[in-house]
Amino acid sequence: MAGAFVGSLHFIWSGLVALGFAQSILDFVHQIHFLDNPYVVAPFGFKRMFALVVATFVGGYIAGFALSWIVNKIHKQSPVSA
Repeated sequence: MAGAFVGSLHFIWSGLVALGFAQSILDFVHQIHFLDNPYVVAPFGFKRMFALVVATFVGGYIAGFALSWIVNKIHKQSPVSA
């Protein structure tokens, strides 16, 4: 579930890059945090988009799996209250 969520967020970001809205959003987010934006959004490319979405999906899947494993281990070790 975490992988799908993180992957979909980056898919949306890729759409914003493709439509030309990403740079203004990036500038706005930096501005409201009192920062100068040193970054420039690169041109859109399908290979780059695919790599971004797949990498974030896999990373989110691994992070979600690890977190759920840790929570389940802690839950099994905690005493059950009646």
